[in-house]
Formats: sequence, structure tokens, C-alpha cells
Amino acid sequence: MVEITLSEIAEQLKNCRLRGRDCSIKGLTAAGEPRVGHAEVCWQQGLVVKSPAIVEAQSAPEELEDCLLVENLQEQFPQLLEIFRPSLDYRGVSAQAVVAGDFSYQDPVHVGAGAFIGPEVSCGPSVYIGPGVVIYGQVTLAEGVVLHSGVKIQSPATLGCHTVIHSNTVLGADGFGYQFQSGKHRKLVHLGGVKIGDRVEIGASTTVDRATLGETVVGSGTKIDDQVHIGHNCKIGENCLIIGQAGLAGTVTLGDYVTVSGQTAIKDHVKIADNVQIAGKSGVTKDITREGAVVSGFPAQLHRDELKQKLLIKKLPEIYQKLRDLNANLESS
Repeated sequence: MVEITLSEIAEQLKNCRLRGRDCSIKGLTAAGEPRVGHAEVCWQQGLVVKSPAIVEAQSAPEELEDCLLVENLQEQFPQLLEIFRPSLDYRGVSAQAVVAGDFSYQDPVHVGAGAFIGPEVSCGPSVYIGPGVVIYGQVTLAEGVVLHSGVKIQSPATLGCHTVIHSNTVLGADGFGYQFQSGKHRKLVHLGGVKIGDRVEIGASTTVDRATLGETVVGSGTKIDDQVHIGHNCKIGENCLIIGQAGLAGTVTLGDYVTVSGQTAIKDHVKIADNVQIAGKSGVTKDITREGAVVSGFPAQLHRDELKQKLLIKKLPEIYQKLRDLNANLESS
């Protein structure tokens, strides 16, 4: 557990000053939810905050003592959280792990209890493999990769520097590929792999299927939420955001900086241009070629067109009644 003083935090943040005593704290808590040994964090006016606290300078109550006043707390909030990130404990390869004889790694490394590592697996320095992780083989993990407990890598794969995969996510399971022959669904054997770029983060219980041939690709800087499905042979660009419960069918291509909001479905073989934003619960059934477009609805279309249609639908009862009245007047005349 981190234990640090307010003045030490001030050394790591910009444009801040200490008021009152230099308290030592062990963590952070939300404003109005005091916890022993923790500092309350607040950048909103009107909330009751008790010392010790880290607050927006402009909204800090005058009576608040023993606090750190930050000029732009919201902007520096990510850096503040980073100070209290739990550190990973690199303890080498656990005696309770099952590891192939050709497993190669650079120290420091951590392979947790119950992990299984197959043949042809190599790791750069500072790789953390949590308990119960399963790696079938033919996998390369670059520097700083973190695989949390229960992650499974089931096909040839490469993971770039400082990529983080959260618990129970599966990389490289077979894609949903079948051909209907002689009255039966015949499985297409998947022989490809998965390629994950640098600084990618993939949430818990997400699936990224292996390619039929070639590679399923997730570009550097992309962040994928929990419970997302990426189908076989998808090509995800750099710095994309894919929110929870979204599903991409096979061979979908996303450009760079694409945002796919929650519960969105994207049809197979669809291509989406750079900087496109897709609203939640959309169904994308055809290519989006316009860079920076904002789309929504099912089937997805430009968001402004979707709003116009929804407005007209809301007016349908009124329009229907007017048509009935008009028809009645015509019949009576």
C-alpha cells in the first residue's frame, strides 16, 4: 500500500499548494465518503469535504484545513490516480506453474501459481503473468505486458509493449466460421493468429478470435471494454475505443480513432473510416466511408438523420389524426 504526504503529491502535480498540516495518506476516496487514512478528492462546489483532502483551488471552502489545493484538479486527476496505482510484485516463476522447457524471459518476470505456459513462448522484461493464466504456445509478450488472472491465449499471438489484458479474457479462440455443405454446417479450421499492438488495454471477459488465415489485429493505443467480442480477421486501427457489449463480426475493419459505443453490432466485412463515432445500440450494416461521421440507429445512419426520423415517428399519432379528420371532412362535403 502506498503511503505518501500531501507535499510529496504536490511535487508530482502542477500548480498546487499546501494549506495547513502536511498529512500522510494511504489512498484516495470520493468527496463525502471519508475513510480513515485516505484523502477526499473533490473538484465540485457545494460538497462537504473533510480534511485531509485534495480539492480544486477555486471551489475549496475557506474553513477547510489540511488540504492540497490544485488549480485544475480534473485535468490532473489521471496523474493523481497514477500515484496510487498498486504496484505489481515480480516474484519469478512460481513452483506451482506448469512451464514448457523452452520458455524464455527477461527479468523481472512474474508467472503466478496455476499458470500454464506452452512451447515457444517468450517474454520481454517486466512481464506479469497472473495466476491461472493459460498460454497454449507460439506467443511473444513484449516489455511490460500484464496478463491478469484467468487470461487465455489459445493461438499464435504477439502482444506489444505495456499492453494489459484483464481477467478471463480469451485471445485466439476459433472464429465462428462454418460452411453449409450436404445439409450440415462444416467447421472451417482456423489457422491464423492474433496481433495486439502497444499500450492496448482489453477489459475482463472479452474475446478476440483468431484469424482463419493471417491475423486478427488490434492497433496500438486502442482500449477495449469488458464483454466485447472481436470476430476473426478483424482489423482494428490505432487509438480506438470499443465500449462494453459491442460486437464486431468477422473481417470488420476500423480506421484510427473510431469510437464504438456500448451494445453496438457491426456486420461482417464492414469498413469504417477514421474518427467515426458510433452511438450506443447501433447496428452498422454497411461501410461508413465519411471520416469523422457520427452515426446512430439501426440500420446506422448519420445521427442528424436518425434524430429527424425519430421526431417524425413521435408525430405520427398527430399526423394520423389530422389525416382522419381531413378524410372525414372530404366525405361529408
